[in-house]
Amino acid sequence: MRIGVVTKWFNRGQPVVGRHTRSALDQLGHETFVLARPKKERGPMPGALARDGVWDQPGVTEASAYDIPLAEYVAWIEDNGIEAIFCDQNYQFDELAELRRRGVLVIGRFVWEHFTAEHTEGVRRAYDLVFSMTRAEQERYRGMGLETPYVPWGCHPELIAVAREVRREPRETVTFVFPGGFLGHRKPLEPVLEAWSRVRSPRARLVVKAQVERRLEAAERAAAADPRITLRIGDEPTPEHLRAVAACVDRAVQAAGLDHADIDVVLRTGGSSRIPAYVRMLAGKFGADKLQEMDTFTSVASGLAIAAARGLAAAA
Repeated sequence: MRIGVVTKWFNRGQPVVGRHTRSALDQLGHETFVLARPKKERGPMPGALARDGVWDQPGVTEASAYDIPLAEYVAWIEDNGIEAIFCDQNYQFDELAELRRRGVLVIGRFVWEHFTAEHTEGVRRAYDLVFSMTRAEQERYRGMGLETPYVPWGCHPELIAVAREVRREPRETVTFVFPGGFLGHRKPLEPVLEAWSRVRSPRARLVVKAQVERRLEAAERAAAADPRITLRIGDEPTPEHLRAVAACVDRAVQAAGLDHADIDVVLRTGGSSRIPAYVRMLAGKFGADKLQEMDTFTSVASGLAIAAARGLAAAA
């Protein structure tokens, strides 16, 4: 099936869900396309839309505005032969209802605390299906007269791969990360800092990560008084990230007592291995002819299942 994903497309929670949704649909054998909504013009990072790093993917069409004109929806659907679309937090009920009238299956979800009873009439017109990602969300919608299937959200393979690498690092310190994002009302930074002030262990570390420089006064005072606290403002530039990844590759080859020329095959697996910037980096180090892709979205989960089965067998 040819499926479209309508989502914001830069480093934020909702766009990450959209990107992971796309990879899940790819894994199921569907052909996917993205219609990328630039961020609203108000607030931090107005008009944000990324095309580097993990956001550098094929089949992405940039919309002209957050509220996408109907003509752009129709052209995108017709150009790509799209049969169904997935939406996240999309309240363009009139436009979506017209797409549905034209035979496109419309599926979506909402940030439940933003969704109110006044939206239910529009949802019934515009959506074939709205799903819930928590039982509380499902129960709230049921109280508004909407039956929404529960779709539990899992852990994407690229996150599992990162966690596996982290476990290999020395355990001399324990780091807690506060993902502040835009430091809006749903990011309780000051209560976290108050709780942290009661932590006495010298092994503990706190990283306060934010994408914007605002509402940081309390964190700046805390960091000045406690060397265990680190502030990281802004996203890591893609070139720096790629250099760090390339250095990991070099260390792995060196640890094996080999040179890059000694490597016969580089097996690319896991969702992140499809990021074009990573592919170019590996091709530059080993040669494009040595790169092979295999079980991109299933290898990590399969490996964990095999490891768990072996562990259970050993315990028996």
